[in-house]
Amino acid sequence: MNHAHLHGAGCCGAPTSPSGFGAFEGCASGLRWLLEPAPDADTPGVRVHLSERVVASLVHADPAERRVDWVEDADLTFWGVTRDSVATAAALGLDALLDELTWRVRPVTQGRAFQLEGRTLFRASTLCAPAFAGQAFERLGPALFAVAPTPELVVVFDDLGALGTLGPELLRAWARAHERLSLEVLAHAPDAPLGWRVVGSLEAA
Repeated sequence: MNHAHLHGAGCCGAPTSPSGFGAFEGCASGLRWLLEPAPDADTPGVRVHLSERVVASLVHADPAERRVDWVEDADLTFWGVTRDSVATAAALGLDALLDELTWRVRPVTQGRAFQLEGRTLFRASTLCAPAFAGQAFERLGPALFAVAPTPELVVVFDDLGALGTLGPELLRAWARAHERLSLEVLAHAPDAPLGWRVVGSLEAA
């Protein structure tokens, strides 16, 4: 996904942040975490590492998701807010998106599995939504695993044996994807960054 930025003064000459954002109050509802491949260290942005290969980048999206802008530390300085404040706003934004998604049952030979579907480019990112674990536990129980080969594809399941069915399809999705995320197998871990830790990879299977 291409990074987009606006620069200069906003409406009626109102001051804007270095990336072109107006006041925090007007931007907070559009903040999200977007899962991306781990970028080069010198790429500007506010990020949290999910793994060595995946980061959650702080972004702002318009309601129709036609424009996504990456948020930088200089924007937080302009807003006069802490990272905790923007992280909370981004988490609430993902919770709102999660409520609009459908959990579609996926047939597997071992365990149970679901694929999240809906009209948003943040489908995989909803793994970081605070409400995600609770909704998944209701369907799958406390053992929770996930694979997100692309930003718009995420499958969750309760038994690693489900990869016997899901693995080939996920590898095909990875191979044909224009934008790739990771073939890492994640396990829910409340004490880990963003609530997930890596327990394997489809590449090594």
